[in-house]
Amino acid sequence: MKINLRKSAAIQQEILQVIKSLAELKSAIEFNEFEQNIEDKFNKKRAEYLTNQQLMADLYTVYYTLRNQTASLNQETGINKILADIELNKKLVETATRIKNMSAAMDLEMINRRLEKIRSSEKKDLYFEKTVDTNCVNAEDIKNAENSISKYKQNIRQLSDDLLELNVQTKLTIDPQQYQILVTAGIVS
Repeated sequence: MKINLRKSAAIQQEILQVIKSLAELKSAIEFNEFEQNIEDKFNKKRAEYLTNQQLMADLYTVYYTLRNQTASLNQETGINKILADIELNKKLVETATRIKNMSAAMDLEMINRRLEKIRSSEKKDLYFEKTVDTNCVNAEDIKNAENSISKYKQNIRQLSDDLLELNVQTKLTIDPQQYQILVTAGIVS
């Protein structure tokens, strides 16, 4: 059976959910004093538990087979590069956003006037402000950051579209035996 990478990702998530539920099944059996045929109850519970454990092991095999095939196809088709480029653009948005959110620096003339006022002030006590604080980012830097953010977000949208297209077009094959395991687990029909 052939499935696209998007369907493969969904199946992988379902496999993990089924494995989690199988792992939570209890192996303990409770017998009370009135039960007559404890051997049948024991054997039935044991068989059920071991069958579920085998299904869990089989599902792990299918899961990691799908992951390996997906990883190979991601490399072959360039999906890994697209994913890395998307993450890069997200980090560039974060970096530019820090600049965009800053207040612009005072102009140098204003800084010099304030410093001159401090120098010529009569107050020389400890509580008098003796510094001028400003950002080192000017209004042009902030505008450039805003433009960069727009560009990076456009890149992310385009790359995401390309990624979706590749995930839908790229197919992998599930062998019949593994497909049957997925049917048994109720993941596919």
